[in-house]
Amino acid sequence: MAGAKFKFSEWRSQIKDKLEALEDIYSIATERFSLSWERIELIGWFVLLFGWTILLIFDLYFAFIGK
Repeated sequence: MAGAKFKFSEWRSQIKDKLEALEDIYSIATERFSLSWERIELIGWFVLLFGWTILLIFDLYFAFIGK
């Protein structure tokens, strides 16, 4: 009686549809924006290479120009 008055079955199906849509959005976001270990390792190598280049430039500057 109360279920028919408040339309619980319709309410339940709408909530189920919304939860399924949220699950689809979450799965798409995790597939597209997840970082693989190879990508993290590559970014780390570029950071190290950039830092090494800056140190080399400072070393050459102080060796030939600055005292």
